[in-house]
Amino acid sequence: MATGAVSPQHAARDPDLQALRDDPRTADRAPRPTVRCAAELPPEPVFVGAPLTLTVHAAFERGGALDVAELGESAGLFHLGRALEEVETEGDLTRVTLSYELRPLAPGRGTLGPLRVTVNELVCEVAPLPFTVLGPEGFVAPALGLGPDLTPPSALVAGLGLPGFTRRGARVLARAEVGDELVLSPTPGQLTRLELRERGLTRWVGVDAMATDATRVTVRRGGKTLLEEER
Repeated sequence: MATGAVSPQHAARDPDLQALRDDPRTADRAPRPTVRCAAELPPEPVFVGAPLTLTVHAAFERGGALDVAELGESAGLFHLGRALEEVETEGDLTRVTLSYELRPLAPGRGTLGPLRVTVNELVCEVAPLPFTVLGPEGFVAPALGLGPDLTPPSALVAGLGLPGFTRRGARVLARAEVGDELVLSPTPGQLTRLELRERGLTRWVGVDAMATDATRVTVRRGGKTLLEEER
């Protein structure tokens, strides 16, 4: 590892080094799987309804499953309108940048987070991020929020085909290829647009919606209907 011939990510999962990880004399120096993370919000105040972008960075061993959750109490102040996942792999390392477009629903000051980033049971936490939202006094926000988590798009629709559609309780998930027409009917009141990119190229797009009634999902490509299903 010192010469660069073996990457720390590879050594961290090498079973031949497990004795070093188990021995208290060497445990603090033995290579272990890790996840590194960071997050940022723009420092400037924003107005009610204007987009506010939360950016989360994570680096971990290639092949891990990434999950992001908001542990604070500020989720009810925002509506999540778009989630973009940018993935880049290099050797044994995966780097992910998650961009969440948040829409503030009410004026005020507070903090977003802490955020918990989890990869294969490894946890990295980001300290709460301060924000300021400006707006008219007495403004009443609609009853929307971020939902239970900020899970990356690829984890949300894992297992779906292209195109694909599933329903999990009131949550409707669908994805399609770039350029496809993806329509939900009736249009849900709370809908997040999803997008996955790899090295700058968009691989697929999708939606994450909340709908209590039956929802029909239609995917068309070049005028041809590829998927039409109601659940």
